Amino acid sequence: MPFLTTLDLSFNNITGTIPDELSEIATLHTLDLTGNELTGTIPTRFGNMTRLDKLSLGGNKLTGTIPTEFAKMSQLRELILDFNALTGPIPAELGQMTSIRTLDLNNNMLNGTIPLELSALRFMEQLDLSSNQFTGSFPHLLHHYEGLSTFFVTNTHLTGYIPNNHCQLDRSQTLIIVECDGPHVIDANCTCCDSHAICRKDVEFVEAFLGV
Repeated sequence: MPFLTTLDLSFNNITGTIPDELSEIATLHTLDLTGNELTGTIPTRFGNMTRLDKLSLGGNKLTGTIPTEFAKMSQLRELILDFNALTGPIPAELGQMTSIRTLDLNNNMLNGTIPLELSALRFMEQLDLSSNQFTGSFPHLLHHYEGLSTFFVTNTHLTGYIPNNHCQLDRSQTLIIVECDGPHVIDANCTCCDSHAICRKDVEFVEAFLGV
């Protein structure tokens, strides 16, 4: 398959582990295995897929950690690993994936603190860290992300607050959903946080998002 650029096998009830051999398709730009029954770990050899633009492995039963080898995928724009059973911390090496626009890690069992190295991902547009076991302070990363549109961080063990300087920036198009109550309080310490635990100045958009 010397000219294959897109491999989409999503929602096919595929079982078993992810074969290492997929990493040998050097021309691949998009690999989508979303919504299957895949088990085992993510192949570390995926880091060799340096032309990959999108990697979506969400909605499977993958275990183990996020490979540090992902740092070599310098052209990757979308990394979607949501709804698996991944463990361990977010590798600091992901901060080297400077082309990333979308990073979706929600609904795993990831832990540890949010690495400050992620602040290097200045083109980030969508970041979802919800429903994991992260600890430590709320990550003060937001002012590094010039084009951020959504940031979800509900149902974690993070503490702290959204820094005031975020609301002082021109971020009227940014939707932030945080925990404003509960056992692990994220105190949205800025004027644009409302009772829905959403921080955004565009009230009409928030109401549309919530369906209210």
